[in-house]
Amino acid sequence: MQYKLLSLLTFLFFSFWLLGQNEPMHNFNLQTSFLIEIPGADLADRYGANNKFEFKLEYASPSLLAYYIKAGLRINQNVREDVLASLRTSDGFLIGVNGFYADVFGRQRGYDIGIGIDKLISIKKQYLRIGLGTSYITHFVKLVDDSQSIPQIIGDSGHYFDRFTSGFGLEENIQYQYNYNNNRAGFIFGFQFGQFFTKEHRYKLLPTGTPERRIDLFFGIKATYLMPIYTFEKGQTIYY
Repeated sequence: MQYKLLSLLTFLFFSFWLLGQNEPMHNFNLQTSFLIEIPGADLADRYGANNKFEFKLEYASPSLLAYYIKAGLRINQNVREDVLASLRTSDGFLIGVNGFYADVFGRQRGYDIGIGIDKLISIKKQYLRIGLGTSYITHFVKLVDDSQSIPQIIGDSGHYFDRFTSGFGLEENIQYQYNYNNNRAGFIFGFQFGQFFTKEHRYKLLPTGTPERRIDLFFGIKATYLMPIYTFEKGQTIYY
């Protein structure tokens, strides 16, 4: 049974691969994406689901391989970890310098940059994308104190509580690309996954007093608009 399943998958892969060779692409594309991501592992203890905006520049070669560089911004209002627990009273309140209760809100912020490669498999003039890349990510808690009554988090002092974390990891994606306008633009829909090995940088405020090694996971649903910004003429060659 396993042998038959492996044979079937191998046959389908090479069939799609051969089909893909009949519709060469050769252009530079700009992708603008919106993602909804669910956190996993250590990341899920700190944040809820987040939104992400991603921008990607890619070179799509005639061999249906797309090489890209990208940058992204993550935002989220659902911060689960109480980073100000050490400043709260026994009743769980924050007291400002004016003697009144203070409301402080946490917001997730994060950035990433990365590179990678997608394989495009042609299916009836559309494409299935399967990709692998590597990225450097950061994430931290932005503290919002509208009353400005908690001096420990005003200005640069707030960096001690922001749980700034960064690290490297892998990202995979599987997506469907729908082309229109004579293959010069299109929409891409699919899934993106990330596994990152990160480190806490504000470790002096942690109970252990040492850097915390983390595993941060992302599971994302992704929608993209693809816009070619330069298309090579047939037979045109790039010289390195």
